[in-house]
Amino acid sequence: MNRGSENLARWAALYLCRELSQIRLKVIADEFGMTHISGVSKAVGKRKMDEKTRIMTSLELLYQQLNP
Repeated sequence: MNRGSENLARWAALYLCRELSQIRLKVIADEFGMTHISGVSKAVGKRKMDEKTRIMTSLELLYQQLNP
């Protein structure tokens, strides 16, 4: 996938890393090949609202399973 392409799996992974871990944003950014920490928040925040609503239901279930 090229930069800026739609990749829901990457978005979900970024979201869960940010929400469930105590890992610094710099480490998350490095692991995902991002050049700056703002890329983490930007990537998570850029999803369209209707798309966010659709996948947030699945992510909430996954979040609950990973964070009992």
